[in-house]
Amino acid sequence: MHAPDAPLALRTALPLADRIAGGWTKRQADVAYYMLAPDPPVQAELARQFDLTQQSVQGHVEAAGIDELREVCEVLEARKTAF
Repeated sequence: MHAPDAPLALRTALPLADRIAGGWTKRQADVAYYMLAPDPPVQAELARQFDLTQQSVQGHVEAAGIDELREVCEVLEARKTAF
């Protein structure tokens, strides 16, 4: 991920996000696709979609660092609207 014309905060966050995403398994990437959306589904719904348990989805979310990535996105969005 690279955005040379983006604000400094985003240019700083993107390489870290790229490094994190580069270590995902296929299933973690599938779960991340939905869980990083603006309106993510509840984990039970995603579990049904992928024929997994909710606990398995939660494990993929934790292993992939989804909550941490969402937090960074929220901070960047808040910064964007603060200007």
